[in-house]
Amino acid sequence: MSTPNLLCVRRSFGLAWVWSQRPGLVSLLTAVCHAAPQPLAWWTFDAGHVDGAKVADRAGGLPGSIHGPVRLTKDSWPALILDGEASSVDIPNGKLEEFPARQISVEAWVSLDAGMAWGGIAGCFQDNGDFEKGWLLGYDESHFSFALSATGRLTDLKGTSTFQKGQWYHVVGTYDGQTMKLYVNGKLDGSSTEQRGDIVYPPKAFLTLGAYRDDDEFFRMQGKIHEVQVTGGRSNRRRLRRISRLNRASRRPSH
Repeated sequence: MSTPNLLCVRRSFGLAWVWSQRPGLVSLLTAVCHAAPQPLAWWTFDAGHVDGAKVADRAGGLPGSIHGPVRLTKDSWPALILDGEASSVDIPNGKLEEFPARQISVEAWVSLDAGMAWGGIAGCFQDNGDFEKGWLLGYDESHFSFALSATGRLTDLKGTSTFQKGQWYHVVGTYDGQTMKLYVNGKLDGSSTEQRGDIVYPPKAFLTLGAYRDDDEFFRMQGKIHEVQVTGGRSNRRRLRRISRLNRASRRPSH
């Protein structure tokens, strides 16, 4: 696998940390960005936050349990490797009554090695017959998606751009009580106004990363996850535009 040659953005203490990765050169720059809502949960899969089969929650009290082999990439772009068979991450202490009800943003850095009909990046939902509640940032065979229920039925918002296997993507699903939006690499990839009002959560659900999981289905991701954040508010639009510009100017990683 080649070293990723892309520009990336991460937030820390009100700053956007921007760096480029190119053969033989790693440069680090900093840029001030507008204040954004603080994450309610923030999981980063690197050596500093993964200890054995546990991943810390950088925002507070929702550490995760990694199932299956725990393998992190050893290059300069750390990530958890998911094998599509035994690997996924459970967040066991999530209390649904404390999750965002009206405004939510779910974002992740992911690289997929395979698509599937029902793919999950991060979700807390039930989709069993007419019982459709919660939310899911996910994907299908070729597109990213964001599903959410505020009316008692899920809207499955699919993006328009096609993802390429082995490439890194920044994917964001947002909802503000009126409009669902899906962003891919900082660019709006789809929107819907089918849902209105507070998010309807199921009485119980799994909060899972790297898998599509409810009471009836459990489909694991094949690929890599670097980071997942859940925020009780909309994503910072200026930061998303910056990510879009940086990714258009960079080359994608490939196997």
